Amino acid sequence: MSNQENKEFLSDEKVDELIKLAKEGDNDAWMSLYNNYERYVWFRVEELSKGVANDKNSKDDLFEDGWCGFVDALRNYDPQKGKLSTFAKKYIDGEIIKGIKRETNPLGIKGLPKEGGKLKRVSYEDAHELHPALAAEIESAIEKSKEPVSRLTKADLDLKEPEDKSLYSGEAKNTLQIMEVLRLLTDEKHSLTKAELAEQLHTYRAGKYLLDTPIIPDNTITSLMDKILSEVNPDRYIEEDVENEIKSNDGDYRIKYSGYKEDALWKKTHKEKGEKAPAITEFRYTHKLDYDALDRLIQIITFSDFLSYEMKNDLIDRLVSLGSVYYESEFWDGEKLKFNPNGIHGRFTKRNMQGGPDVMKNIRVIQEAMNKAAQVRFKFNRYTEDYGMVHKTEWWHTLSPYHLVVYQDRYYCIGLRGENDTGNPLIKTYGYDTSVTMKEHLEKERIWHYRVDLMSDVEIRLDENGNRVPMRVFSFQGLPIQNINWNPEKYMAEHMNMAFDKPRPIRLKIKNTDYTMLHDWFGDHYRKTVIDCEDGYDIVEVTCSPFMMVHWAMQYGDAVEVMDEELRKQIREEAERMVERYGK
Repeated sequence: MSNQENKEFLSDEKVDELIKLAKEGDNDAWMSLYNNYERYVWFRVEELSKGVANDKNSKDDLFEDGWCGFVDALRNYDPQKGKLSTFAKKYIDGEIIKGIKRETNPLGIKGLPKEGGKLKRVSYEDAHELHPALAAEIESAIEKSKEPVSRLTKADLDLKEPEDKSLYSGEAKNTLQIMEVLRLLTDEKHSLTKAELAEQLHTYRAGKYLLDTPIIPDNTITSLMDKILSEVNPDRYIEEDVENEIKSNDGDYRIKYSGYKEDALWKKTHKEKGEKAPAITEFRYTHKLDYDALDRLIQIITFSDFLSYEMKNDLIDRLVSLGSVYYESEFWDGEKLKFNPNGIHGRFTKRNMQGGPDVMKNIRVIQEAMNKAAQVRFKFNRYTEDYGMVHKTEWWHTLSPYHLVVYQDRYYCIGLRGENDTGNPLIKTYGYDTSVTMKEHLEKERIWHYRVDLMSDVEIRLDENGNRVPMRVFSFQGLPIQNINWNPEKYMAEHMNMAFDKPRPIRLKIKNTDYTMLHDWFGDHYRKTVIDCEDGYDIVEVTCSPFMMVHWAMQYGDAVEVMDEELRKQIREEAERMVERYGK
């Protein structure tokens, strides 16, 4: 930030101090940072959007863009390379500018000057930057005229509409250009009227040919669209008839428009009578992959354990390009994967990922919350005897989501639990004795693992003013505002079956031919010790959840022996209970 900007914001020294404390789990320090940069992002939105975005909703969207930029900056910040204020500004401004371009120039035409929201004629200077070869032709023409350049005004050098209109138009080119504009700027959520289509076609041509072409008249658009629709759409609309096994041909309509079903029926019954057809407008292109399909495919790629970061980026980039310019994914920022370059963390490779539409929706909301450093709230559920699902309680669970992981084909969210939305701090949520103090409640805070498939009604948590509630920080090595190399595979190996209790080193005796079993559960996160052991056996050490180790050791009782005395006692007690239950 400049000195002028710093008058209202924290100093660089204070910011550095707060970052250090926040990364150690000091939530008060994190909130000070959060509030400071929330105000700063709004400041940058106001500065960058002057004369461009006056609508409140537009500015709200730009703030969300800028805030994601700040969170991304915080995760990538290296104190050795300068101050956060300078580092974050680049990220914040970059995301806000991308948002402005998305609103003011959805076709992504680069460098073309605007005047009052309309496209200005492309000047010589613009042509020189965008199309050097064309600029060279202008320079050559000037030279041949032998007229001093100083006598030529900028207006004289503006590119005019050429006499040969075949350079940019003609029925074939018109058709292709219209299809491309519809493909880029329309989808199931966005459409274009005839007037808007003509205006965007004008912009498209200006960007492609660097020419100030005329706007196509309304009747010409109507004629062109009628020909296009008759070629790419079915002649008539078929309603679905389940009883007679007749399927609707709705999915065969390449370009839809207002009343396309009724219009197709009219053509069938009235066309030969010479009656005037109903007006058609609000055109939208039917993409092969709609929003839901793109979401699912991108999530599957993101979750994959056997694709490299580069392969994921390449595949997602291709998928996003198949949609309109309006499609956005919480996992993709337009150039790379968001939040974590590995996407959803997994224990091993080549897992058979599964999950229904509710799981995919939950993951998308959680990912959005992580991108914005916000909390989520949700209901937690259990299965019933008839394979349905019901809430375990009616309480709202709240969570500061830190990571999404895949463990044995199930999705888990790792995060810090918080107070519930009823305003009763932690008591109902945790189930602690109500006689203990709030301080004691807070001292019992720890990282939790939630199965995503058992979550429902997942949403970003908002305060009484409708603002999202920021995540809370905790002394956790994988804190998302850290830029350290947290190892998710090691974490999951230490938390067998995603158990909550604190992992600790545990020694095991195994046959020296049984390392495959150990590797299946702990990956590369075990260590052979130098402790003497009988021939054919080794003493190895793993770091793991003690609670789960008891049950795991009983499962592999014929192949492993736990050497930890405390756990041996627990295993004996558990074995005795099993004997008592099942008899001799």
